[in-house]
Formats: sequence, structure tokens, C-alpha cells
Amino acid sequence: MTKARRLRLRGPKTRLERFLTWRKGPLTTERLAILLIILLCYINAQMLLAIYAETSDAEMMNDMPYVDLGFNPIAHHEEKQRALGGRKSVSDSEGNVQQDGGETVESAQGDPVVVSGSCPDAVECGEGHIHIYAESGPHRSKICLNGKEVLPESKADGGINLVVINPERATAGSVHNFQNSDVDMVEVLEDINDERIVVLVAQEDASFTLSPESRRAIEQLGSTLIHDVAWKSSWSFVGQVGISTISQYEALGHVGEVWAPPVAVSRCVPHRLDGEDVLTGLRKEFCDLHDTYGDLCKRSWVKPQPLPDDRHLTVNSLPIVVVSRERGPSLQQALLALFRVPGINPQNILVFQDGYSSEILSLVQQFGVRLLRFPKANSKLLGVANSNEADFISTHYRRIFDAVWGVNPNKCMFPDADFAFFLEEDLIVSHDFLDFFEQLLPVMKGDKTLFSSSVWNSNALSSSPGDPAVVYRSESFLGRGWVVSQSSWRGTLEPAWPKCCHGVSWSGELQKVLRRRGLDSLYPELPRAHTKSGKSKDHVASEAAYHELSSLEKLDKSSYRSLVSGILSTAEVVDHSGDPCKEGFIPEGDQALVLYFYQRNSSDTSQAAALVACMWNGAPVSGLFEGVLRTRYRGNQLLMVGTLSAFAEQFMPNSLQPFRIAKYRDR
Repeated sequence: MTKARRLRLRGPKTRLERFLTWRKGPLTTERLAILLIILLCYINAQMLLAIYAETSDAEMMNDMPYVDLGFNPIAHHEEKQRALGGRKSVSDSEGNVQQDGGETVESAQGDPVVVSGSCPDAVECGEGHIHIYAESGPHRSKICLNGKEVLPESKADGGINLVVINPERATAGSVHNFQNSDVDMVEVLEDINDERIVVLVAQEDASFTLSPESRRAIEQLGSTLIHDVAWKSSWSFVGQVGISTISQYEALGHVGEVWAPPVAVSRCVPHRLDGEDVLTGLRKEFCDLHDTYGDLCKRSWVKPQPLPDDRHLTVNSLPIVVVSRERGPSLQQALLALFRVPGINPQNILVFQDGYSSEILSLVQQFGVRLLRFPKANSKLLGVANSNEADFISTHYRRIFDAVWGVNPNKCMFPDADFAFFLEEDLIVSHDFLDFFEQLLPVMKGDKTLFSSSVWNSNALSSSPGDPAVVYRSESFLGRGWVVSQSSWRGTLEPAWPKCCHGVSWSGELQKVLRRRGLDSLYPELPRAHTKSGKSKDHVASEAAYHELSSLEKLDKSSYRSLVSGILSTAEVVDHSGDPCKEGFIPEGDQALVLYFYQRNSSDTSQAAALVACMWNGAPVSGLFEGVLRTRYRGNQLLMVGTLSAFAEQFMPNSLQPFRIAKYRDR
């Protein structure tokens, strides 16, 4: 084939092809223009990278989904200054104290310190206290005791550096460094004597040194931030062996893809980190700052209630997650109620906060439970302008589940917990909260068609107290306060989680999945929680310390159908010619009653909702089982049955006209 023939078959070259295949030749105007374009693109890219690198740490941290779950030092410092009558230190725009001859770093409790290359000047801390300075940074770390180095920069190394301190003698003991593998770290921590103070600082990338086991071991020393020490984090911590609450002496810096700035703890530390004087001082400072926490501030120090000697619980080892959205007074009530539950273990209580409110942080510290904080879920965080409240709530709950049972072992806090409790922050649980679930958990373990169990019953009112021994089965997901298994999360809830951001409720999507899969939930006739807010404030809850539940063997799906059928076979049909919305429609009594409501299809509950709304001004209807709603009304056991349910086909009289309230006919 001739050269001309080959050129005709290939066609003419484009300008780019000619440039790319160019080897030698004169520098024409065309070639020069292409080179200039490439050069300008490169310069532009470098400028964009420089602008990104200069983004402030605060802006970057606000955009991170899992960062800085501890103190907001600047906010805490400003709040403390306001409480002191406006007295301020000389500071820069970031709130850091400025002094000559050193570098300013953030410290725990919002007290900035100056790093001068050696230990800060010794501080007179008073009897029963020692001064500890612990600094962590990307390329250096050190620990000082009463102004003297016990871990100088020259001896610190990458990974986790640890120093054991005898607080009574004010002397430093063993010094350790852990890199790569942390098997020895757990053994070292387990062998340290009780009441010894343990100081840990991270240097370089310490996250690879920390396994879930070592993180949990450090957590036992009082750390609340150890699960958030991540790639390129700075972290300083002062804890104690045998501590019964959280440590107040911890600082974390985390930015993301770049090295975090140095952080430090510089404090007068008491010999006992959980002593009564420490707790009392914390509460006094909190109550001086805030005036809406009378239930906490008027009491003696809150302590968990011990379990009677004749009682044993297995559920008190399960994590209890309190979902907070920055409603401090409600959260106060929820935590006070939990501490009144016999056998409660404060170390298993976790408050997950949506936002960085320093008020919530200080409140949680009063109880000595753990707090994990996330950036506020909003349109800016999600990056979607038209996202709404449903998206924000779904985002917060998803972050919580990822933290409790996530795939990443560095973020998964309870990989071995088969079950976990989830409570909204305004729920006030009853004294038998744990006992209730202690009896139900074996039922859940043995029934694969059960998704969850709840403490909540939206149909229980103070005017119609229920039987504390009775438990209902429902196709509805009751929420509010519930327990679920890890297997149900992974197999049912996680795959059904709605994608952001379409204004879809996560619980609404879950309800659809449960209905398709035939999965049910359990809930009590008499709730094990109540609330003081909204329409639910009239709901009643159990007040006794223990109730033995009845008919647990009849809660599987088949046996429960038989139980409902047995009640309907003897129940009295109410007068359907009357007005259910009038007072006295159903008189007070102690018998089984049944009424029937109209359905357009088997999943239609609009008429049930209408009856609930007009009879007791209830919340949106929930708790139905195969078209039947069981409840206690004016002392009677009342069953509301839909006309298209299998139970209506069996028991509804042929001539009976079901209730069909006009206002709701077309819903």
C-alpha cells in the first residue's frame, strides 16, 4: 500500500494529534499557544491548592463528619470569661492568649498555654494537687510534672507515649512508647496499680498504634475522645486507673488530610480524678453559669442506684445511647431518670450530640457519662440547599449507628454488643426500665420475626393506666426508646437507610421495610418511659421498681394471633350507632370491648387515626397488629379492628356498620 493510500485511509490529523506526535521542528505560533495554555492550567491548579491549604482549621473541622468530639476550647473559654463578669485575657481573634517567645497551642478546658521548648513555669496547685503538662503534636511531644520534664522531647517517639505518675508522692514511674503493634499497651495498662495517674500523648501518626482493644482500655481510664483519635490527630490525655467517671483532662486536635495543630493539657490535677471535691466543683461552676437546671442543681450529687442483692441483670452491660439535639433541660431529666434505675452502669451511657454546644458538654460532665459530638447536621454540612429536618435527623441517627456498630474498627465502639438501647433525649425512663428488657431480651433472641422492643406506647394516657404485666406485639416501629440487635441493624435497618437528601424520614422508610419483610416489634401496655414535652406529656409510665411480665410465651406471631382471637371471641361489641367523639361514649369499666373501623385497603389506618384523635386526642396511630389496635381505655381492654383484617372476617357481625368518621373519609 502506498504512503498516499495510507494517509487517505487514516484521514487528516487534528491539531492535538499533530502536537502530540511532534518530535522536532520549528516552534510555530500554534505550538507556542498550546504550551502557554498548559502552563496557565498548571499555575491555576497550584493557586487553587494553595487557597485550599490556607483554609482555617475551624472551617475544615466544621465540615468533617466525625471530628473533635470533646471540648470546644474557645467556646468554653469565652463562656467562662462571661461568667467571671467579662474579665478577659489579652488574646488574638482566635481566643488564644498571646505571649512573646513561644508558640500558642490549644489546651483542654480552653486554657491556652505557651510552648517555649521546655516545661512551662511551675504552678502552685495547692494541697492534694499536682501540675501536669502534656503536649501532643505532629513531630514532637513531651510531659512535665510540677514544672520538670518526665518525658522530654528528645526521648519521646512516634506513636503513643505513656508515663505513669504516683500522685501522692508526685513522682513519675515507668515510661513507655508504643508503635506499630499495641498488644503490649493493653498488658501494660492492665498491670498498673489502682489510683496511679496515667498520662498519654500522641506523636506523628498514632492512630495505627491503636486497636479497638487498646482504645477500650484507655476508655476505662476516663477518656471520652480516644475513639476519635484518627489519622494525623494530636491527642493529650490525663487519666487514672480505677476512675469511676470521665476525666476532665483531655485535648484532641483533628483536621483531616493535614497534620493537626499541637494540643496540650496544662492543669492542676487532683490526686483523685473522680473525688467528691472534683465533682462538687464541676457542678458549682455549671450551676453558676446556667439557671434552667434546678432539678440537678438543687440535689446532692447524683449517683447511680445499686441493684438489690437478690437481683441480677445481664442487660446492664449493653450500651445505652441517648440521642441529643441540644435540648439541655430535657437531657437533664433523661440522665437523672437513668441514674435512678437500679443496676444502671454509667460507663455504658453515651450521649450523642448534634452540634458543639458547650452547655450540653458541661451538663453531661455532671453525670460522668460519655459524650460524642458531631458537627451540626444542616444544609451547609450536607451540601444540599433544599435539605430539610428529616434529612438532618436521618444524618444524625446514621452517624450514631456508624459509631456504635460501624464497619471501621476505629469508629466502631461496641463491635461485640449484640444489642443496644436508643433513647430520645426527652424520655424519662421508669425505674424498671432495665428489668423490662431483661425479661424481653430472651423473647427477641428466640424470634427472628421481631425487629425491636420499645418502652413507648403512644396510646397510654394517665386517664387510662394500663397493666404493667402486659406486652403487645405490633407491625409498627414504635421508636422513641427502643432496643435493637446488631444483626437487625446490619440485615434490615442499614440496607434500608434513605439516601440523602430527599426529605425522607429514616423511620418511615424502616416502617415500609418491616411491613414487606413481616417483621414486628414489642411494646408495653403500660409504658416504661414518659415525657414532659409536647402532646406526649399526658402519657403515663410505670413507677414500680419491678414488674413480672405475663404471657411471654404467647408473643411469637402465631401464638399472639391466637391470643387476639381469644380476646375477640368473648369481647363485647360497642354500640356503633353512637358518636365515638363524645365524652362517655365508652363508660368506665373492666371488660374486653371491640369496635370496627372502615378500611379502603388492608394497610389503611386513616379511620383508626380518626378514632384515636377524637377519643383521646392521641398521636398518629401506631401499634397495630394485622389490622388490630389493642389499648387500655377508661379501664377497659379495647380492641379496634379494621374491616379488611382477617380478624374482622372472623368476628365482625355481618349487619354491623363500621365507624367511618366523615372528616376522615377521603384521607
